[in-house]
Amino acid sequence: DLERNSKRLESLKGVRPAFMDEYEQLEIELKSEYDRYVVRFRNVDYLEEELLSYDELNNEKHDDVERNAKKMQKKFRAEELRILEEGAQIESDEEENDRSITVDHRKACAYETGA
Repeated sequence: DLERNSKRLESLKGVRPAFMDEYEQLEIELKSEYDRYVVRFRNVDYLEEELLSYDELNNEKHDDVERNAKKMQKKFRAEELRILEEGAQIESDEEENDRSITVDHRKACAYETGA
């Protein structure tokens, strides 16, 4: 009985199962698909890093532009205030000159009339 089972085992070792060819073909396809997956995964990872890098750079540029715009606004406001103050000073000087001229004119008129 043992001898018969041993011969049977030897004969079965030499026989390939019917699905073995299909199994090996599927194994080859699986390896190919896995290799493609790994390449795509690396590409996606790389592109995500590039996107983060780009976003950071873009945010820095945006912040710089915003900072520069605020500086310009502050500069323009200061310039506008300076101009307004100069204008007010000129008006006040003109009013004082007008008063002085009016007083001088009255004095001259009074002098001419002999008062």
